[in-house]
Amino acid sequence: MTKQYIIMFIIYTAIMAGVYTFIFNQQFSVAFIKSVIAGVLFVGLYHLLVRWLGKRKTQ
Repeated sequence: MTKQYIIMFIIYTAIMAGVYTFIFNQQFSVAFIKSVIAGVLFVGLYHLLVRWLGKRKTQ
């Protein structure tokens, strides 16, 4: 499960860094920091949603 989250984080971070760099014309260092923050939030929310749905399914 952790391996899946790491892969999701890397892919999402790379996509968002590209979006911030090329679409919004930001410096790569700023875009990378923003994409890491967005990646952490995305994977964290995904994890909480999966846990919530898992608990809901067992009840």
